[in-house]
Amino acid sequence: MHVELSPFFAAQFELNLHAIEGSLQLHNPMLKSIFQQLYLESKINDSFTALAVEVQLLRAFELLNKEQQLGNNGLPKWVKRVKEALHHCTYADLSLNKLATIADVHPVHLSRDFPKYFNASIGQYLRQLQHQKACHLLLTDAPLTEITYSCGFADQSHFTRRFKKEMGISPLSYKKMMQR
Repeated sequence: MHVELSPFFAAQFELNLHAIEGSLQLHNPMLKSIFQQLYLESKINDSFTALAVEVQLLRAFELLNKEQQLGNNGLPKWVKRVKEALHHCTYADLSLNKLATIADVHPVHLSRDFPKYFNASIGQYLRQLQHQKACHLLLTDAPLTEITYSCGFADQSHFTRRFKKEMGISPLSYKKMMQR
């Protein structure tokens, strides 16, 4: 997605555009979700689109600024280990104790400090990863049943309900819309 902002927009909201100039590869699932919502809002194009796009952009800038301020140098080692584990896990095998063991921290410390570094609870973050994976797989020729199980959902109706709640449209509608 390519986003250009006018200097007026940046000045109006006191945004520092220099910190995020150029191309960015997004790793934060919450940020990816915001840009997916931004894309979907731009497709609706009704009287509320401008407001909705503005809100999504401001949310994106808030998260980007947080990521810029933290940087990789100031993060505890356990954050990287947990992130890698969550991005490569099978959902059925996951537990707080296993994550804490991987991170080499106490489970209470992990559950308390996780939101400080991931801007979401562990459950919210996993749902975002799950949703992100589903969106990616919907762009392939994989059948909906295969997508359902590979994303860790118990059945197709559960997947469809959750996807519709998150995106506002069904998985098949999303797939058709993205193929246009």
